[in-house]
Amino acid sequence: MILLSSSLTLVLRIFVPVFWAVLFGCLSFFSWVTEDGDLPISYPNAFRIAVSALWLVGLAIIGWKFIRLKRVEWDGNFLYVTDYFKTIRCHPADLQIKQTKGSLGRTHIHLWSDRPTVFGQNIHLLARPQQREKLVKILEEAHLHQPDSVEIDR
Repeated sequence: MILLSSSLTLVLRIFVPVFWAVLFGCLSFFSWVTEDGDLPISYPNAFRIAVSALWLVGLAIIGWKFIRLKRVEWDGNFLYVTDYFKTIRCHPADLQIKQTKGSLGRTHIHLWSDRPTVFGQNIHLLARPQQREKLVKILEEAHLHQPDSVEIDR
């Protein structure tokens, strides 16, 4: 199988959310249970609110940007899409690239499926430019070989 999504997907999808939730969650929790005199700042309530707000905003950003990422592999016939807990098999003719955005040497690709899947109709993945080009080629070839209508010779 050929990996079409970035190997960074595992880190962003699993490890970053867990570490953020645990580390900043514990910092936020302990800032609230620690007495005012034990905190080395002049305004402990403002510190508590700021740490809690930072933790919640970070969780929202992580949930919005990273949790929806999927790992995509190609075996020559089908695309396999996984969120590391469930895996589905999609025919490339059922998928279309809806949008791509590049940042930090990676491309965020938004695929749209003609058929609803376990993950919905939207599939988000992170890919390097070479992987993006390979995915575009796979999808273009699948759409070329997929007959849209039958022509009748008269």
